[in-house]
Amino acid sequence: MCKGTWFERAVISPGQILLLCHCFAHKQPYEVTMIEYSIDNKRMSSRTVADWFSYCREVCMISMDTKYTARGKIGGPGHVVQIDECKIGRRKFHRGRVVEGNWILGMIDVETQEVRMTICPNNNRDANTLYNLIAEHVELTSTIHTDAWRGYNGLMAGGFAAHLTVNHSV
Repeated sequence: MCKGTWFERAVISPGQILLLCHCFAHKQPYEVTMIEYSIDNKRMSSRTVADWFSYCREVCMISMDTKYTARGKIGGPGHVVQIDECKIGRRKFHRGRVVEGNWILGMIDVETQEVRMTICPNNNRDANTLYNLIAEHVELTSTIHTDAWRGYNGLMAGGFAAHLTVNHSV
């Protein structure tokens, strides 16, 4: 019955999965989700909630990637595209610096306000990786604005119209 769907290898009921998706969509905290949507007085484990929330995030990213691919590249002649990378993750015990997570590359066309976001493959943000991601989502005739991260070096040599940087520490 569930063959070929995302319910196929699930060890919880389709009803519980739908409730988890509902909680994810409404940004319910893990604790609330574990308590509110446990069935038959059995508390849902935090690992189950974490796994399904992670799966929901993955589905959202795939959907966004498909949408962006279908819409084509941003920028073009006379357009400025601002680009920055960010590590999205969480802190251990909600303290200190971010210790785990994924690097995300965000791009926005200043003229049209069109946005592209992508996850850096293998959590890598070196010059080659960033160039390939930018070239995939931004027209070569665009003017690029970035911070002074060395991973952005070589964008003009790669064919972009112009590359301007801002040094946030100055």
